[in-house]
Amino acid sequence: MERELAQSILASVEAEPSNVSRLARVMGRRTESVTSTVDEMVDRGLLTRQVKKSLRRGRPQELIHSTPLGSEYLHAAQALDKIPLMASPRTLFRAAEDGRYAARLETREQNTYSLFLELNDYVRSAGRPTERS
Repeated sequence: MERELAQSILASVEAEPSNVSRLARVMGRRTESVTSTVDEMVDRGLLTRQVKKSLRRGRPQELIHSTPLGSEYLHAAQALDKIPLMASPRTLFRAAEDGRYAARLETREQNTYSLFLELNDYVRSAGRPTERS
């Protein structure tokens, strides 16, 4: 689920329940992408669908509503967006490099956790004084 799209959908339907085509039009997205995100959010309990009966002919309109869990998710996401990122560009670069290195190890069928434990054992033993016979 795309977090920004989910957040936009929740903010929109919390202000006013809406149908998927209106949400897509307001957000400038394809109806299919909004529909799939709404489906996933309904499955997670963030949104509900309710049929609005009309006096006019045609299909009844299906309105999307936010659930209490959806409102809680939206407010938590908005609070997180206000927290500044505390990492420096150098730290982020190093983390990305570490991730790429771990991916290379996995493609070589190396278990990164066991390699980590092996490295820890090596470092611990390097710090110990050696016994002379």
